[in-house]
Amino acid sequence: MKQKVEILKDLFCIPFCHNHEVYLHFDYYIDIKKGFYSIAINAEKIIRFSEDPNFKMIVSTSELPIPDGIFAVLFLKKFNYISSKIDLPLSAIEYCVINSLNIAFIGSTPENIKLAKQNLLLKYTNINISFVLDGYQSYENIILNIKTFRPKFILLGLGTPKQETLSLKLHKQFPDLIIINCGGAIDVLSGKVKRAPLVIQRLNLEWLYRLFLQPKRFFRYLKLYKVIPIFFNT
Repeated sequence: MKQKVEILKDLFCIPFCHNHEVYLHFDYYIDIKKGFYSIAINAEKIIRFSEDPNFKMIVSTSELPIPDGIFAVLFLKKFNYISSKIDLPLSAIEYCVINSLNIAFIGSTPENIKLAKQNLLLKYTNINISFVLDGYQSYENIILNIKTFRPKFILLGLGTPKQETLSLKLHKQFPDLIIINCGGAIDVLSGKVKRAPLVIQRLNLEWLYRLFLQPKRFFRYLKLYKVIPIFFNT
């Protein structure tokens, strides 16, 4: 166990971003004409990182790993990092609006992705949406849309580890593309799923709020007990 959890130190040696740093991070990569993909680090991904060498490689290749949830924040504090909650998908959307950059959305259900697009067009009248695809599209169709419409940013919400695995493949094929892995953010943008109140977000307790709304998550969360010995043995 000791040997296995040592690799977690590699994960938290990667700098994490704060709210005020996000736009600067985007600016830098836009200026050098290079892309990257983000990964939101939560308890589930900490466990997967410690057990799955392939997933560890995917995370280690990311240029923007950010803390997502109370356990990620606790790990950061243990390694003397200061963390703050950032809404990376929203930051990416607003950055694209401000800078007139094309953005695409991939994920969720056909209904929700359509609603998300409608809501974004109402909120940001000058947003440039290249395309939207639901989460049931083939890899070939995704590639075709990227080649055809050439977005600068993609918000990818396919769930872990599917979205992270796809991010690495897309990054290799389109090295100037900026990919924001966004989990269930598209469902939130659709209006079908409500985010936790701001105070709960700032406390990194959105997982508890989601459990309250979706009790069926309880059995999924039970598997996260593995993060506790990892924390105390790291």
